[in-house]
Amino acid sequence: MVASDRGQSDQEEGGRIGKQSRRQRVRAQSSVIGVALVFGFVIVGSVLIVALGATALGDAQENLNNDRAEKVLTQFDSKAALVALGNTDTQRVAIPGSTGGAYTLKKDTGWMNVSYVNASGGSKLIFNETMGALIYTSGERTIAYQGGGVWRASEGGNSIMVSPPEFHYRDRTLTLPLITVRGDGSLNDEAVITHNETAQHFPDQSQKEFINPVNGTKVNVTVKSKYYRGWGSYFVERTEGDVTYNHEEQTVTISLVPPFEEEYENAVATTDPDGIETNGAGDEPTPNTEGVSYPSLDDRIEDRIDKCKNNASACNSLSSSITSSGTFWIDGDYSSDITVDDPDGNVSIVVNGDYEPGTVTIEDVDDPHTVTAYARENFEPQAYNDVNGNPSEASVIIHSDGEFTISGSSSFTGLIYAPRSDCTINGSPNITGGLVCQTYTDNGKPATDFNYSSDVNDIRLDVQSDEITRLQYLHVTTNIITVSDE
Repeated sequence: MVASDRGQSDQEEGGRIGKQSRRQRVRAQSSVIGVALVFGFVIVGSVLIVALGATALGDAQENLNNDRAEKVLTQFDSKAALVALGNTDTQRVAIPGSTGGAYTLKKDTGWMNVSYVNASGGSKLIFNETMGALIYTSGERTIAYQGGGVWRASEGGNSIMVSPPEFHYRDRTLTLPLITVRGDGSLNDEAVITHNETAQHFPDQSQKEFINPVNGTKVNVTVKSKYYRGWGSYFVERTEGDVTYNHEEQTVTISLVPPFEEEYENAVATTDPDGIETNGAGDEPTPNTEGVSYPSLDDRIEDRIDKCKNNASACNSLSSSITSSGTFWIDGDYSSDITVDDPDGNVSIVVNGDYEPGTVTIEDVDDPHTVTAYARENFEPQAYNDVNGNPSEASVIIHSDGEFTISGSSSFTGLIYAPRSDCTINGSPNITGGLVCQTYTDNGKPATDFNYSSDVNDIRLDVQSDEITRLQYLHVTTNIITVSDE
């Protein structure tokens, strides 16, 4: 091999060696980078695992603390009831320490209001008491003992019942021994519960309307609380009463309705306990009674007016001649004559104003069909169903914004149902049937021409057909406990 060939060969060999060195260096660098990446992934993964583990551990710890707080407050509930209801003078509850949570007494939070709607429609306050609370707080979550129950709230504003309050409805009887909390500040290690005071609100023999059985139209229990949704759910589950919420005010109300037997056994029945007044020379119409419980039908009148306004096909225009069954109405006052002749069914007359008809003649209305008028304002007849009229055929329901007036020698045959309206008799009109009014005032000498007819007792207005819960007996007390850490 000549020198030139050897030189070229050496150069080629050197080139191959150089390329191999460069490849080795690249591979060496790739190995280092790969190792670094692996270490990076390991470090990042470790950090994530630690972070997620810490979060999970924190959540688990918070859940444990909340579970422990529920148990503590449920035990507190049990022992508070023993003290409040007179079974013992003092009880103690251990309050364990909790990382991130605290137990605080707040005597001025939440209230309960119990009111009673009497037979004449007036509202009577039974009590209005601040409930107070013992509250466990951890972040946005709270668990509280309040009103004799334990409640849990979340950051979304929802709340549920953990332990039921002292609110018991059974066999038409409501027993409500409200437990209220007094005390301020934080609790550590221990809660000491002592009895402060018990007050009886219903029955109350010093108030003639606060006696059992309940003789009114409604009892309302209203709770204002951060946990009002939980209260409402409890009311629905345990009583099936009429429950309404005011979310803006954080209140819930349950309405319980006394039982009502729809009977019309008197010439005059007033929902006012002193509702009958005779200013003229005549005697009171007999039989009569005062202070009876008849519920208002204002909602029914308003519903019928709204239905006729919003659905023209559901109601006919009121005219002087009615020869078929159905609803006939006028959006305003009415003062003309009306003849109802052989309608072959029930007739409803709806007047969104004063109902002051001339002569109303009702003929050939076969039992059990009736003619029922709904007056949004005043009712003042001249001659209503007095031509061979049967009292069981005609009834007039009057809104509480209106009143019934009959004067001179006018006449009325049928039933007047106006439990929150005044009924006034002037002169010597002729009345056959019965009246239900808030008050009855006799300014003339009508009693000699007022003839009660038992036929009106055949009328059924279904005055509480939509109600579910009945209330006959009521037992209400407030029971104050003082809570401290010593």
